[in-house]
Order: sequence, then C-alpha cells, then structure tokens
Amino acid sequence: MYAIRDAGLSVPDDIAIVGFDNVPLSAYTTPPLTTVDQTIIQQGREAARLMLDRITGDKARERREISLECHLIIRESSGSKPVHGTARLSSA
Repeated sequence: MYAIRDAGLSVPDDIAIVGFDNVPLSAYTTPPLTTVDQTIIQQGREAARLMLDRITGDKARERREISLECHLIIRESSGSKPVHGTARLSSA
C-alpha cells in the first residue's frame, strides 16, 4: 500500500487490495485491509492428519483434495463499505 501511495495512486480509489490470512494488523492499516480469514486450527488438524498418514503409510500415495472453510472480511481497501460479520467463501 505504501508503494501504491508512493506512485501517486490511492487505495481503493485507483487500486483495490485484498490480503490473505487476516493477520491482526489488517484492521489497523490505512485504509483497513480486506482479507480472507481461514481457520488456522482446521489447517493444523489437516496437516497433522496428512503427516500421520505419511508416517504410517496409510494413503501415503493417494491423491487427495482438501477444502478448508474461509471467510472474506470486507474492509475499506477493496473499495467496499465495511461489513459487520463475514461472508462465507465456497470452493464449489
């Protein structure tokens, strides 16, 4: 966002920005950063399950697709008005 401002442009008037991971500072940038929030606990569980499968040889070579739930936290950097709550994203 600094580079955009240094180029004489404005967020979100000229360029909209959306981040990922919803780090705590996202809400305190200027303007506040729209971001995708994902459940870190669910990520950890899936990673542990994959690791255990690999260690035990269970399904180690089987190709799997894992979908994790995430939420779009709408803030001002995307050019939208802030929304209270979250929007659920689907990978369908």
